[in-house]
Amino acid sequence: MIKLILLLAIFGLMMCNDSSKSVNWDDMTELIIYKTQEEKFDELSADEMAKIEFVKVNLAEAKQILQKAQLSNGKMYLWKGQFWAKASFANGETSLIRISRYGGFFYNDSNKSTYSFQDSAESSRWQSMISKTLGTGEIIR
Repeated sequence: MIKLILLLAIFGLMMCNDSSKSVNWDDMTELIIYKTQEEKFDELSADEMAKIEFVKVNLAEAKQILQKAQLSNGKMYLWKGQFWAKASFANGETSLIRISRYGGFFYNDSNKSTYSFQDSAESSRWQSMISKTLGTGEIIR
């Protein structure tokens, strides 16, 4: 019984510690959005992903907006479609990101966390940036 209580306490502490899930968006060197809404995009190989067209996001604007994103701490969201993006960082790491089409939230696959914008103006800025990028960005293959 004591072991069970101890295990539950440790698990609770692990769940409360979100500092390991934070991302320093200032270290981002590139953000691209793939021109696909493929459901299982995250299961594609690197070679398959390389064949898909993408657009580059304005890095300064993306950093400014993403600094306002907050961990959703277990809040559930309804996915009604998504865009896929990849963030590259100064340390060489990359994160595959699933961006909601409608809700102003996104999922970072590298740390298995959902982020959202508490401020509706920032949520609108985020969604506008994504739409503008997909609509007017130079397509790269």
